Amino acid sequence: MLLAEGRTKAAYKKLLENATKAPTPVINYLAAAQAAYDIHDTQGMRFCLGEAEKVSENSSFAIGVSKARMEVDADHQEEALALLQSLHKKDPSHPGVLKLLYKVYLHVQAWYELATLIPFLEKHKIIQTEQLTELKMIVAKHRLQLFDCKKGMAAQLDAIWETIPKAGKLDEVLLGTYVHKLIELGEFARAQVLLIRYFKHNWSDGLVKMIGYVQVENPAEQLVLLEKLMKDRPNNAMLALTLGRVSLRNRLWGKGREYFEAALRFSRDEKLSAEINAELARLYENLGEHERSVACYQKSMSLLDRKLPDLPYPN
Repeated sequence: MLLAEGRTKAAYKKLLENATKAPTPVINYLAAAQAAYDIHDTQGMRFCLGEAEKVSENSSFAIGVSKARMEVDADHQEEALALLQSLHKKDPSHPGVLKLLYKVYLHVQAWYELATLIPFLEKHKIIQTEQLTELKMIVAKHRLQLFDCKKGMAAQLDAIWETIPKAGKLDEVLLGTYVHKLIELGEFARAQVLLIRYFKHNWSDGLVKMIGYVQVENPAEQLVLLEKLMKDRPNNAMLALTLGRVSLRNRLWGKGREYFEAALRFSRDEKLSAEINAELARLYENLGEHERSVACYQKSMSLLDRKLPDLPYPN
């Protein structure tokens, strides 16, 4: 009654003094542990939990859950995690353990462990559907970002992608991260399919730029798509830059030059302008227009995020 009334110190004292006289002392000790925690008496909390374990016959799991909950609330993440993982092995469907594991994994950003926990959270309806969908997307985003691209790892990358809800696969950030990894792995054809599908109903400067890095045997399809998009966005610098790159892939040197020069006129961003100047410099050099090439290289260098330091050079 004292505990229910909020008179925590008095409750702690009474519960502890009378624990050995109670018919079920484990209840007294667990309640006393909670009271100790509430008054920030960590030593008292641990003592009560230890005594509860001594007198417990069939309550060891409940004691473990109580201890884990208090460790989580006290921000003792490592201690809580070790205990919760042990409890989860004993009872994989226990709702209290699943809730606490979810909370701790999210706090410590254990994305792989969260991914393995999600099926349990979903099966036992531990969190609401909207929350679960958001969690799947957050976990997938971080796992994709941390994915180490190595030869032959495409199947593992796809496995992460398949955990994302259908609607989430059109999320610009998630799709961009996935496509970037596909490009790193040399999976250009698959990257192109995803990008073309996206641009049928959506727009993104960041994703349109990626098309310029997708190397396919027949880049004509890329050029057709981008020129259709250009009709609705005639002054988009990123689109014009990408069109320039794709034009060069199609060996249309004059068209590539026109798009790069247009991109430079449209650009209002210094970093993007530096990139366009660098592309123009490369093209001019290969067209034999060396003075223009040097001028573009110099312009590109002057627009870099971090300017080069002033250094002495020979006359």
